[in-house]
Amino acid sequence: MKIIILGLALLLSSSPLFWRGVGGEVFGQDSIDNSIQQKLENLAENSRNEEEDYSELFRTLDFYKKHPINLNNTRSIQLTELGLLDDIQIESLFSHIEKNGKLLSVYELQSIDGFVIPTIEKILPYVKVADLTEEPHTTLKEIIKNGDHELILRGQQVLENQKGFSSIDSAGISNSPNSRYMGSPQKIYSRYRFSYGKNVSAGVTGEKDAGELFFNQNNKYNYLYYDSLMKGKQKTGFDFYSAHFFIKNIRFVKALAIGDYQAGFGQGLTTWSGLAYGKSSDAINIKRISPGIRPYASVDENRFMRGFALTSGTDQFQGTGFFSRKKMDANIIYPDSSTMDGVYSLQTTGLHSTPSEIIDKDAITKTVFGGNISYRKRKYSFGLTGMHTLFDAALNHSPSSYNQFEFSGKQLTNFGSDYSLLFHNFNFFGELAVSTNPDPKGGNTKAPFRAGGYGYAFLNGCIVSLDPKLSLALLHRNYQRNFRSLSANAFSESTKPA
Repeated sequence: MKIIILGLALLLSSSPLFWRGVGGEVFGQDSIDNSIQQKLENLAENSRNEEEDYSELFRTLDFYKKHPINLNNTRSIQLTELGLLDDIQIESLFSHIEKNGKLLSVYELQSIDGFVIPTIEKILPYVKVADLTEEPHTTLKEIIKNGDHELILRGQQVLENQKGFSSIDSAGISNSPNSRYMGSPQKIYSRYRFSYGKNVSAGVTGEKDAGELFFNQNNKYNYLYYDSLMKGKQKTGFDFYSAHFFIKNIRFVKALAIGDYQAGFGQGLTTWSGLAYGKSSDAINIKRISPGIRPYASVDENRFMRGFALTSGTDQFQGTGFFSRKKMDANIIYPDSSTMDGVYSLQTTGLHSTPSEIIDKDAITKTVFGGNISYRKRKYSFGLTGMHTLFDAALNHSPSSYNQFEFSGKQLTNFGSDYSLLFHNFNFFGELAVSTNPDPKGGNTKAPFRAGGYGYAFLNGCIVSLDPKLSLALLHRNYQRNFRSLSANAFSESTKPA
C-alpha cells in the first residue's frame, strides 16, 4: 500500500525524468522534459479556461511512466491516451508488427514509417518492448493492498490588506451590501483520492474560495443583514464538495462512474467536459480523441456531471448511458417579491462570497440524460450520441446583440454522429450535430425563430503525414447561429461553438 501526501506541483517538479534505454543508452532529462514542457505550454497558451484542470493528463503520464506500455501487447486506445502519437503513427506501428513479427528492441522503432528520433524520445519513458504476457487477474485484495492513497491539503491567502475584508459600519453595509466579503480571506483546498492504476478511483474534494464562509463561522461584522441572508446555509464546511467512485475494464464493464464524472464523445459538438485542445502548433491537437466516461476530482463547479454513467461492451462495440442532475448558480428573475419567474443567465464563476452571489447559488436544477454507441476498428470508427437537457426554470436572457442567438427555454435536445477513417497517410475525421429547442420560452411556442427551432453544426478535418518530420492539418467547420449545445466544447474560436 502506498500513501502519498503531496502537492501536484511538487510531484511534477521533483520527479526525475531521466530514462535509460535498452542496451545502456541514456536519454537525458532535457530531451524528455522539453517535449512534455512544450506540450503543456501549448495547452496553457490555447486554453480557454484560466483554471483548466490538467490533473488527469498528469495522472495518465505518471501511470504509464510507472507501468510502461508493452508495444508487443497493446491496443490503440492505450497509445492514443498518451497524446504523443497520432493515429497514422499508431497504425504504422501495428502494420510493422503484423508484417515483421513482434518488436525485438526499441531501436526497431526507427525503421517504422513516421517514427523519427524526436518522436521516439518522447514516448520512451512510457513504453517498453517485451515478450507477450497475459495481464494478471486483479482481485479485491490486490486492489486494497497495492492501491495508492493521495491526500492533498493546500491553503493560501493574500497578505496585503484587501478592502473587501476591511471594517465598515452598518449604514455603509446597508447602502452597499456587496462591498464586503462574508467569509474569511483564506482559500482552502483538500482532496483525498484512492486509485489502483487506471482501473479504480474513488475520492472526495472540498474547496473554499477567499471570502467564502467556512463551516458555521459567524460573519465577523455581525450585521443583521448578513445573518438573515445566510439563514444557516453554510453549516457543512467547504463551499464546494465533489465525490466520485469509478471503475474501468472489469469484464464487460468498460467504465462505471457514480457521483461526479466527465463525459466526452466525438469531436465535442454534442457533449464534451474536461480538458480540450484549441489552436496550437501541434497538428495532432485539431483532432479530439473521445475519452468517454472519466472520473472527476477537480474544483471547477460547472464543467462536470453529477449522477451515474455506465459503458459496456467489447473492445470494438460499446454503448454508454449517462444521467446527471445538479444545482447550478443563476441570476434569478423576480417579477414580484415572492415568486421566481426563471433566470436570465447562468453563473459560472463558482464564487459565493457576497450577498448577491449567495442569492444566486444553486438557483436552478439542471438534468441531463443521454447515451452513446460506438464501433471501433483499427482503421476506422464511428459513433452516435444523443442527449436531452432540462432545467426546472426557464432561461430567458435579457435581450442584447451579443446573446440574441443564445439558448432560451427549459429544454434542449442534441444529436451527433462522428467518424474517423485512416487511408494510407491520411486521417479523416469529423462530426455532424443537430440541436432542437422546440419550446424556447418555456411555454411560448410563438417565439421568433432565432430563439428556438432546429440548428446544425458540422466539423470535418484531415491530418496528412507528408514526411516523418512534416504533417499537414486541415479543418473545416460550419456552426449555424441557431445551433445550440450547452455541453459542447468543440474546436472553435470562443469558449463554445454555439
